[in-house]
Formats: sequence, structure tokens, C-alpha cells
Amino acid sequence: MTSENPLNGALPSGSSVAEPAVDAVGLRKVYGPTTALAGVDFQVRAGEIHGLLGENGAGKSTLVRLLAGVERPDDGELRFFGEPASGGPGERRGAGLAFIHQDLGLFPEFSVADTIALSSGYVRRAGLIDESATVAAAQAVVDRLGFECDVTRPVGELPLADQTLVAVCRALAHGARLIVLDEPTAYLEARQARKLFDLLAGLRADGVACVLITHRSEDVLRVCDRVTVLRDGRTVAVRTAEELSEAELIRLITGRGDASAKAVRREGTRSSRSARLTVEDLCGRGFGPVSLTLHEGEVLGLCGLADAGQFAVGRTLVGDLAPEGGSLSLDGRPYHPSGVRAALAAGIGFVPADRRAEGLAASLTAAENMLMSPPGPWWRPVRGKADESTCRRLLDTFRVSPPLADRDVSTFSGGNQQKILLAKWLGFDRRLIVLNEPSAGVDVGAKADIHEEIRSECETKGTAALVITTDFQEMVDLCDRALIMRRGQVVGELDASRLHADLLTEMAYGGTL
Repeated sequence: MTSENPLNGALPSGSSVAEPAVDAVGLRKVYGPTTALAGVDFQVRAGEIHGLLGENGAGKSTLVRLLAGVERPDDGELRFFGEPASGGPGERRGAGLAFIHQDLGLFPEFSVADTIALSSGYVRRAGLIDESATVAAAQAVVDRLGFECDVTRPVGELPLADQTLVAVCRALAHGARLIVLDEPTAYLEARQARKLFDLLAGLRADGVACVLITHRSEDVLRVCDRVTVLRDGRTVAVRTAEELSEAELIRLITGRGDASAKAVRREGTRSSRSARLTVEDLCGRGFGPVSLTLHEGEVLGLCGLADAGQFAVGRTLVGDLAPEGGSLSLDGRPYHPSGVRAALAAGIGFVPADRRAEGLAASLTAAENMLMSPPGPWWRPVRGKADESTCRRLLDTFRVSPPLADRDVSTFSGGNQQKILLAKWLGFDRRLIVLNEPSAGVDVGAKADIHEEIRSECETKGTAALVITTDFQEMVDLCDRALIMRRGQVVGELDASRLHADLLTEMAYGGTL
């Protein structure tokens, strides 16, 4: 006897629901002396893509914890689909709520089918798992969403964008009627983000409510129906996306003018600066030959699609990957990084793209993280008050909020964690700093702060910065010039006068100058 397939009928039918998917009124949450939410109102309709925006520390994470049942509000009312909110995360999940975080919570060695079945349940026959039926059921969910994917393939072998889609499929297979996505495009390139947005549009047509938390204003204007903006724990605006411009959206988020305005370019000065890093015919894992020159005090961008090879170039420069050919010189002298420690000793810093996995030790304090890799000999003793003074200076310089050096770094918002990571490397004298996705997952205000500090460090200390990213707009906002990579090779260069996101995109996809 064959049991009922647990995935049948799991996707919403698209029927209208009179009550809003989320109806929060006057939510308040206080942590000691800090008021995280001060009477927030938040409503999301069924069949709507709703943007939840705000600077880091505005209250978004606290609101999501209340929605998920991880914490309870101190005051206010919260209802889902017309019913009062009750229970913890398990009960909320059973009520059709799903939360997809930047850390997708996937097991890389599990197949897509197993990942979906772990949420919805395996198809069984005579009490035993029917593997072929489970695979077929998972494939049906994937196909229904228009997602081309072999569900027998391990999740870890999929591109990051497809892993995000797998997380969405997992939620829908369990019968999710409300999906909250936290920064789903933070590490995706433009074509991958479009793939996700197409899927969200299909969910909207099926009556699923989606909450999109993002710091990319262009994503909001492209995909969202309505937008709620939080600032200082309060709801400051609820607007339809079509009535907003990007400048107005940024003003609502930050409470000030265009926080993304780029710094004044320093054209024509490169020839007066000495070469800090010279790369000649460098070859390595998935790239080469690559040649470039980075000057003292210059911010040089190295960009391309996610698989263009720019990230491997960066890891080779800092000794994390061994070069397979070519030569490097630092300030005119041969440079042969035998490892990350050797690069650090040579005065080179490295900001990884994934701050959680590689950049910060979450269980340590902000001070311990910032002092983890100081310049100078490794045997230098802790200097007590001198180090405390250094930490206070770095927290102030990088505008970390709250400026508490003895607080665990895991308790800071994502944007402030990124600032702490940058302070760890930029806060001390470095000859060269390699920055991977330096503002990924941070709000527009924090992004402007980060860009300002990078440029300030380069201008005042002469540090050379190599910015490696898939965010073409960041190239435009931050860099003095940019090199574009495709299929492991540099295919073009744009100076400040020609830096434009559309042109960078065209070249990355195969266009020519």
C-alpha cells in the first residue's frame, strides 16, 4: 500500500485570503536600556512581495525574530492570516511561515531531493522510504516553480543562487504561505538575482506572501509591490514601490540625502604615485594569465561575473592559493607569498567575502577580533590600556554602533560586523589590502560609511586597495578605475571617466569597448 505523497498540494492554490498574511500593530521590544522596537506597525498582504528596509540597527532583525517566534514582543498585537500569533518557531512553521536567512541552513552533502524531503517528509511505501517516489515528488515541486535542477545532485555542487532557490523550494514543499527572505541577493550577481526574482513573481501569482529584506534599493524597486521602512525602531514609511525613486527610498532609509553619492574622483594622479603591486602574467586556479599594476593610495576594482576568476586572483595574492606561474613584486621587490602568514608579515591584509565563515570569530568580542591580526611580530604582548585605546579609536573611526569593544561580535548587526571586519584590517598600517565584497549585506548608510573609510585610509596612509566584487555599482561608487575579468582573464579596463555599471555589465557578459 502506498502512502499519500506529502508534497501533493503543498504549493498554495492562489485563492484569495481576506485577512493579511501579517498584521502587526504597535510591536514593542526592549533589551535593557535599548529600545529595539518602539511601536512598529507592519502589514503584509497575501500574494504580495513586500520590502522590509532600514539601516543596520533599525529594528529589522528584531522584528523578524518576533515574527519567527524566537522572541515575544513586550507589547503590541501580532496576527498571521487572521489568527493571533502563538507558540515558538515550530508552531510558526506549522502555520505556514518560512524564514530563509543568508545562511541558508542547507547540508551541502545532501541531495536537493533529500533537502526538500527533510522538510516535507519522505514518501513511504510499506513503512519504508521510497527513494524514487521521493525524487519524483521533489522534482515535481522544482519543475512547478520553473526551476531547472537535477534533484539528485548534492546541494553543495549548485551555484549559490540555485542553493537559494532550493531553500525556497524546501519552504514551499512544507506548505509555506509566508516566506521571509533575509538578504537573498547579497552574494548574487545580476543574472542570478533575476532568476530568484522570477521565482518570487511566480509565488506572488500563487498567493504566497513574500517579505524581502535587502539593502539593495534597485532590487526593491524592481520586484516589490510595497515597502515598509524602519528607522530607530519605528515605522517611518509604508509606500508602494512604484511611487518611489531610488533617491527617495534612500532618504527614507537614512533620514538624510543620497547616502550613496560617490566620492570625487582623483583622475590624472596615478602617474605621480609609485607602483605598490605589480602582477605579470600571473596564473592560478581557474585564471590566467593576469597582469595589473596597483599604485600607492589607489583603489583598483577587479570585477566580473561570479565565476570569472577574480576571487581566485585575490586569494593567490594573499598566499591562500599557490600561483601556477607569473611573477609578483611589492614596492619594486619580488614578492613570493608562501602562505597567508607570509602575506600578513609583508603588510598585506585580506577581507574575505564571507565574514561569518572566514572573517570574524563570532564567539569573541569586537576587541578580540580587531586585535587578532595586528601588524608587527606575533609575539608582541597585549598592551592593556594601549590596546583599549586602539579599540575605542577603531570603533569611533569606523562608526560601529554600539561602540562596545567588550561585546561579542555575534550580537552586532550585519553592517556593524562588516565595519568591525574592516577595522581589523584597515585600522592598522597596511601596504596593500585585498577586499572581497567589502559592503555585501549592509544598508546604504553603512555602505557609504565603508566606502568613505576605505578611500580615507588609502588617501591618508597610502594604502593600496584591490576591491574584488560582483557588484558593478560598487565599482562605480568606490574605485578609481576597474579591470573587468571574463573566463579567467582581464578583458578590459575603465578609468574614472568611463566607469558605469551598464558598461561594466556589458563587458562582463561578453561585450567589447
